[in-house]
Amino acid sequence: MLSISRRALDYLVANKQLAARRIGARVLIPVFDLRRFSRTNHPERLAG
Repeated sequence: MLSISRRALDYLVANKQLAARRIGARVLIPVFDLRRFSRTNHPERLAG
């Protein structure tokens, strides 16, 4: 949906740019938050 790497997704979750819920070893991200994030403009790089 976001066309980003798993590492970039981990970075977004760690920096609280995406909400996530951990259940055991799984990390779940609400679809609403993914859609909201994908619709906004992100000119900066994710890491670096």
